[in-house]
Amino acid sequence: MAISGEVLVATADFRLAALSIAVALVGSYTAIDIAEQIEAANRNRRLWIIGSGLTLGLSIWAMHFTAILAHQLPIQVSYDFTIVFALMAISIVGSILGFLALTQIQKSDRLASAAAGFCLGITIIGLHYCAMQSLRFQALISYKPTLAIASGTIAVEMSTLGFLIAFWEQSAERTILSPAAQNQRRLGGTLCLGLAICGMHYLAMYATVFRTATLRPPRFSEIDNAFLAIAIAVAALLIIILALLASFFGRRLSAEIARTDALRQSEVRLEKLVQQRTQELEAEQQISEAANQAKTEFLSYISHELRTPLASVISFSKILQQQTFGTLNLKQQQYVEIIQSSGQYLLELIGDLLDLSKIEAGQEELALETVAIEEMCQAVFDLGARTSQYAQPSA
Repeated sequence: MAISGEVLVATADFRLAALSIAVALVGSYTAIDIAEQIEAANRNRRLWIIGSGLTLGLSIWAMHFTAILAHQLPIQVSYDFTIVFALMAISIVGSILGFLALTQIQKSDRLASAAAGFCLGITIIGLHYCAMQSLRFQALISYKPTLAIASGTIAVEMSTLGFLIAFWEQSAERTILSPAAQNQRRLGGTLCLGLAICGMHYLAMYATVFRTATLRPPRFSEIDNAFLAIAIAVAALLIIILALLASFFGRRLSAEIARTDALRQSEVRLEKLVQQRTQELEAEQQISEAANQAKTEFLSYISHELRTPLASVISFSKILQQQTFGTLNLKQQQYVEIIQSSGQYLLELIGDLLDLSKIEAGQEELALETVAIEEMCQAVFDLGARTSQYAQPSA
C-alpha cells in the first residue's frame, strides 16, 4: 500500500509508446499532405484547412492519451470524461488555427510558419497539461520547472521548423517542385511535427512527479482505461481514413493541376508564337507596301520624264508629215509615219504602265470589254514589218 507523500514510480508500456509515436507521425504526414492542396484549391480552401487541422488535432489528442496510458502508475487511474473529450475539440480548433495562420499571412513564409508554429505549439502544451488534469487518482502532480519549460520550447520551436520545412518554397516566386523534392520536404516537416508532439509530451512526463495523497472522491463522471483505449482506437481509425482520402483526392487534384498547368503553358506558348508570326507578317506587309509605294512613285516619275521628250517626237513627226517646211519624198513620208506610229504606241504603253500602278494602289477599276484580237495582232505585225523594212538605209 502506498504511503501518503511517497513518490510514485511509473512503468512504461513500450508497445503503447511506439503506437503513440506512430499516431503522431502518421497524423502529421497526413495533415501536411492535405495542407499541400490548400494553395491549389480555389473554392474549397476552407475545407482543406479544416481537413488538415482536424487530422492533426485528432493525432495530437490520440497521441497524448495513448502515451499517458503507456505511463502506468502503481495505483488505480481513471479519467474525467468531460475534460478528455473537451480536449479533443480544443486540439482540433488549435490545429485549424495553425493552418489558417499559415495560409493567411502572405508577406513572409517565415512569419507565417512562426505564427502557425506558435498556435500549434501552444495547442500541444495546453493539451498535455490539461490532459494531466483529467487524471483521477489518489495522487498529486508537480513539475520540474526547467524540464517543463524545455518541453514547451520544443513544442513551439519544432512546430515552427516543421511548417517552415514543409511549406517554405525557398524563393519569392512559387515554383513547381519535383516529386522527390516534395517527398523530402513532406518527410522533413513530418519528422519535425512528430518531434514537437512526442518530444514535448515525453519530456514533460519526465518532468512530472507523482506523489500519493488522500483526496476526496471526484464529483465528475469518470472513464476507465478500456473506454479511453476504445476512443483512441476510433480516433486513430479516423486518422487512417483521412490519410487514405487525402492521398486519393490529393493525388487526383495534383494530376488535374498538372494537366491544367501544361495546357495553360501550351496556350501561352501558342499565343506567343501567333503574336510573333503576326508581327513578322505585319513587318513583311509594311515592307511590301513600302516597296509598292516606291514602285508607284518611280513609275509616275519616269512616265512623266518619258512623256515629255516623247511628246516632242510625236509633235515634230506630225509637223514633218504635214510637209510644212518642205516636200518629202515617198520614203521620207514612210519613215515619218513609222516614227509617229511608234511614238504613239510607246505613249500608249506608258499609259498602260501607269494604269497597272493605279490598279495595284486600288485607284483604278477594271472593266471587261470586247477586244478585237485580230486587229491588235495585225497592228503589231505591221509595226514590226515596217520597222524591219525601213530599219536599214537603202543602197
